[in-house]
Amino acid sequence: MVASLLAVPGVQFVDVQYGDTVAERAALAPGARLAHFDDVDCYRDLDEVLAILDACDLLITTSNANAHLAAALGKPVWLLYPAERAPFHYWAHGGDHRSLWYPSVEIVSAPGLADWPQLIAHAARKLAQMPTGK
Repeated sequence: MVASLLAVPGVQFVDVQYGDTVAERAALAPGARLAHFDDVDCYRDLDEVLAILDACDLLITTSNANAHLAAALGKPVWLLYPAERAPFHYWAHGGDHRSLWYPSVEIVSAPGLADWPQLIAHAARKLAQMPTGK
């Protein structure tokens, strides 16, 4: 499902999902630019996770701990959820698609983006339009 996002040229992606993501990464399209730090326990080693997030230009994610961590660092975050249905009250926006709690979080959602493939394709187009692919 994330193949269109990972295909955006000029972007290096980093997997900071906690848990065993080996099978998920293996299932990605061949040649996908997705770095992963095998020696970092993304569940228990928050110092390392924070360092990785701080080194990134942008975090594209769903509602999870990394969204909160990157936002607390003030890093730009695109929080994705389909069809304007916020998964939790704290990800609702006031009409401007900005998080009410974290100024650096942009909510990427719209009523017409009703499912994950549509939403991911929209995020890929949005990312491709950014200067220097960032």
